[in-house]
Amino acid sequence: MQNKVQWTFANDPFPKIPPALLNSADIQAYQEACGLIRGQNFSLKQLKPASYEIKFLGDVHWWDLQGPRRQQRIEGDKSFQIKKNSIVYVSPDAIFALPEFIAMRFNLRINLVHRGLLLGTGPLVDPGFEGRLLIPLHNLTSEQIEIGANDGLIWVEFTKISPLTNSDMHKSSWGEKEYEFKKFPENKRDLSPLDYFGGAGSGPFKSSLAELVISATNAEKRVKRWGIVGGITGALGIAIAMGALLFSAWQFWVQSASTIRDANQWVQDSKQELAKKYAESKETTDALRARLDALESKIASKSNSSGSGSRTAKPASKDSDTGANRSTSVPIKSPK
Repeated sequence: MQNKVQWTFANDPFPKIPPALLNSADIQAYQEACGLIRGQNFSLKQLKPASYEIKFLGDVHWWDLQGPRRQQRIEGDKSFQIKKNSIVYVSPDAIFALPEFIAMRFNLRINLVHRGLLLGTGPLVDPGFEGRLLIPLHNLTSEQIEIGANDGLIWVEFTKISPLTNSDMHKSSWGEKEYEFKKFPENKRDLSPLDYFGGAGSGPFKSSLAELVISATNAEKRVKRWGIVGGITGALGIAIAMGALLFSAWQFWVQSASTIRDANQWVQDSKQELAKKYAESKETTDALRARLDALESKIASKSNSSGSGSRTAKPASKDSDTGANRSTSVPIKSPK
């Protein structure tokens, strides 16, 4: 790609744009100069003040409860239905070519979030990345969610990272030390979905919620089937079915227990950190109050001593004047 050779720290086409989240004008400038987004036509209609919309248009991968990985191409007027309690992997046609000095983040469109889809928040795409994304989507609802090829999927934002002091050598010098810039690995460019899946263990990757729902449904059916049989046999069937239902619920609890423990630990750590900060703040405040009291006492003491000194100075002044008169007077001689 053009980006591999051309767009480095050493020849940033817009060096005066400071390191920051790029606004829509700067996104357009870098798009025209570097071709940040390819594979989908760049449109001003898909720009927001500091982000750009990527469409669903592309390929979808998923695993059914039984069977191998499946794949479907979504383009034109086609749409895709994400099954309830399932996970799919979307690879939009948009090809990103990030210069060495620009990073990217992406988030799911808010209307898809409101419909019940879930995407990990704010994944970072490092500078130097080239290729298509593979985005996991979780449908946590009890209904199918349909998305069209031309519907917006994610919003991407671009951030210009801090410059190097020696861009030609890909290094920065601070103080007496020199630090080398870590480049994006060549073997992680232009990866396919199969490459991503292989790096994650090859799959199958599917939601466990669907299996739990099926287990609960089967338990309900067994309850209904055994419920029509009278006497001890019917009661036994209900007990077995309820046990299966409870076992399904227990499986769900086991899977979520780790998340709950992590959340509780975070809350506990936050409380301890807050208590520590409060104690430190109180200690500092008490010390400052003690110093203030000491200063006020010292000022009051000096003020009292200064006042008594000025009162005793006046008599001394009078005596001094009298003495001066005596010393300057001429004695009168008596007549002989």
